[in-house]
Amino acid sequence: ALYRFSGRQERFPYGVFLLLYVTSQIWSFQVYFSLQQAEVALAMLLLVIAAILSVRACVAWERGVTPLLVSAVFLVIGLGSYQALAAYYIAVCMALFLVYAERRPGRYLLPVCGLAAHFIVSYALYRFIANTWFMAGADYMDGQMGWGRLPVTECIKNVLRTAKNILIGYGPRNFSFYTAGVILVLIALPVIWRQARAGSGAEQKHLLWRLLALAGLIAAPFLMTVYMGEMLVTRSQFALPVSAAFLGMYGIGWLRERRAGEPGHAVSPDLLHWTYLPTALAPDEAYDKDGCFSGSAVTLPDGRHLLMYTGVAKETQEDGTVRDVQR
Repeated sequence: ALYRFSGRQERFPYGVFLLLYVTSQIWSFQVYFSLQQAEVALAMLLLVIAAILSVRACVAWERGVTPLLVSAVFLVIGLGSYQALAAYYIAVCMALFLVYAERRPGRYLLPVCGLAAHFIVSYALYRFIANTWFMAGADYMDGQMGWGRLPVTECIKNVLRTAKNILIGYGPRNFSFYTAGVILVLIALPVIWRQARAGSGAEQKHLLWRLLALAGLIAAPFLMTVYMGEMLVTRSQFALPVSAAFLGMYGIGWLRERRAGEPGHAVSPDLLHWTYLPTALAPDEAYDKDGCFSGSAVTLPDGRHLLMYTGVAKETQEDGTVRDVQR
């Protein structure tokens, strides 16, 4: 799904996402707790389909009421099976939005509002059905609600404890690639920022939506804890594998692009011993915002040296495909 929403671009290492996702320790805890294996697996599949349908309808502007209705039905069924999957659905939606928005700069206020409204309406419908007809998922989670049952200070402490445990990987239950993924994205942010600043005004405004989506993915593993005011069991943190895997893939993808787009800089007195220096030439204009290809140098009549290179910029065609334009 991520590959298709990206326009089938090889920009990100999707294999990294798959590897980090399937090796998350959360699946071992879920398998050990065998009571809900099949039910939760089916609910996760339904919510992934619901996320694909809702993002396609609201963000990709593939208009039609039917996909939204089907998505709402799948959301109600999935949340009725396991309410903790709400954060999982949100994380999947933000991941799909990010890979789509990478190739299509635009105005996303209305699409994002539509996506949020669809989730709120679907969740309200789920709550109505759950309160009218008994649904085990809702009853189970409501029984663990901390807000209103525990002191407010204790609920806040539970949220902070959960954040601490996940960030530092406290104990085998909380160990994940999440913190490393966050660090990779933070390292890649200057590259993302520089490329956006070198682009058009629309791309600069578009950067805000990408940053907000990244912030949402970083916060996704804590949404259920904030909602409940309690420290949830590890097996219910389904948003954590999605966030950890996507942040790792996203950060590595951008850093890999930086290495491909910036020529190295080194000097040597004898061509045997080299001293590596900071980058001397990097994409900073609209015509080379996606990379610099190798060039050559010439000597001008006045004795000065002129360095020439090929700048690369990605342009979206009318059919939605993206191609490299060299200048």
